[in-house]
Amino acid sequence: MEKKADQKILFDAYILYQKLCKGKKMTEKQQATLKKDMFYRADKMLLFFNSPTTSASERNKLLKKCKPLYQQYCSFVKGNSESKVEDLNKKMIQLLEQMTLWEAEQIHNFRKKESAGDRLDIAAIFLEASSVRQLVSQQIDQVLRTALKDNRFTIISRVDQKVFITQKGSKYHRADCPFCKGRTLISISFAKVENTGYTPCKCIGKTDKVLVKKEALSEGDKVALEKQTMTAFIDESVRTNLWRQWDDTLPERQSSYSYVICQGLLKSEREISEENTVSVNACLANEAEDVTMSAIEAISAVLLKIAFRFEFRGDIVIYTDNMAAKDKWHQNEKAVYLASLFESVRVCHISREENTVADTAGREMAFASLPTALMGSVVDKCRKYDKLKEEMDFVKQYFPHPKQNIRNLIEELRLLAEEKGNKL
Repeated sequence: MEKKADQKILFDAYILYQKLCKGKKMTEKQQATLKKDMFYRADKMLLFFNSPTTSASERNKLLKKCKPLYQQYCSFVKGNSESKVEDLNKKMIQLLEQMTLWEAEQIHNFRKKESAGDRLDIAAIFLEASSVRQLVSQQIDQVLRTALKDNRFTIISRVDQKVFITQKGSKYHRADCPFCKGRTLISISFAKVENTGYTPCKCIGKTDKVLVKKEALSEGDKVALEKQTMTAFIDESVRTNLWRQWDDTLPERQSSYSYVICQGLLKSEREISEENTVSVNACLANEAEDVTMSAIEAISAVLLKIAFRFEFRGDIVIYTDNMAAKDKWHQNEKAVYLASLFESVRVCHISREENTVADTAGREMAFASLPTALMGSVVDKCRKYDKLKEEMDFVKQYFPHPKQNIRNLIEELRLLAEEKGNKL
C-alpha cells in the first residue's frame, strides 16, 4: 500500500475532526450571518498564506487564528446539515490545504531538530481521536512532543544505511537494489521515509516492516516475517533477599527479572508455544529495589542475548507490564546501543493480566546468586555432614560455579539441615 505524505495525513485528520466535533444548531438568520463571516475570514487568511512576503513567524500566528475558525466551521456544518455551504466548503478546503502544507513543513523541521523526531509514525499518531482533537486546537509541535512520549508512535531502529533514496527519485531502496546500479544512493531510515511520500521499490519486500498485519500477508510472506522477527515478554519483581541471613550488609530486598523469548511476531502471550519459544530465563537485577530499572535491565538482557547468543539482527518486539520502563528505556544508553544492532526494536506495554507467562517463569525458576565471600561459611556448615557422603555429593553439585545463579539452593540446604536436626 502506498504511503501517505505528511500533508495528506494532516488533511485527513482535519476532515476526521468533522465527525468528532459537536454540532451547534442555529436559526436561518444566524446561519446566513455566520456563513458570510466565516467565508470572509477564510478568504482573508488565504491571501496572507499565499503571499510570498509572509514570514514563518507570521504564518505561525495566522495558523493560530485558522484553527478556531475551522472548529467553528465544523460545528456549524454538523449542526446545520440542511444549510447550503458549497462555496464555504470550497474555501475551507483551500484553507486546509494551506494549513496542512505549512504544518507538514513544520513536521519536517521537527524531525531534523529533535533527536528522536525521525522515529515518529505520523500516520499512527492521527489514527487516535485524541491526537486529532489536539491537532485542531494546538500547534503541531505540541502534538508531536506529546507523541514522542508515547512509544506507540516511536521506534528505535538503525538510522544509518537502512534503506536508500536517490537524489530525485520517489522510491526507497535496499543498498543492493538492482534497479539503482550506477546511481548515487543516500542512506535514510525507514522512519524518515515512512510518511514523507516515498514508496517502496520492488527490491523492498512486503515483510520489511515490523508490525505489519499478518492477515494481509500471503503464506510465504508470513513465513518470511516469522524468520525476521523475534518477540519477548519480560517481567520484574522485588523479593526478600534470603542471603542476608549470612551477610547483613546485603540489601534487605533484591530485584529480579524473567523473560520469555520467542521466534516470530507475536501479538499476545496466547501465541507462545513450545515450538516458537527459544529461551526462558530468570536473573538477579543489579538494582536492589528499583523495579523500573530492573525492567530496563531486562530489556537490555533480552537484546544482548538475541544479538550475541542467537546472532539475530532483524526486528524485535518486547512486551512489558511496567509502563515507566516502556517510557524510559530509550533514555538508557546501553539499551539504545543494543537496539541499534537490530533492524528495529519496539517496546510495548501490556497489562499484568496479559503477562502471566514471564511472571510464572520468574516464580518457578527460584534462584539465588551465591556471593563468593559466603562460599566458605556455607561449605563449612555443610561439612558437618561429611560422614554422609551421599548428602555431601548432593550439596556439592550446587557449587561448581559459585558466581552463577543457583536454583533452589536455599530450600535444599534448609531441608538438609532439618533432616539432621540442625538449622543453618
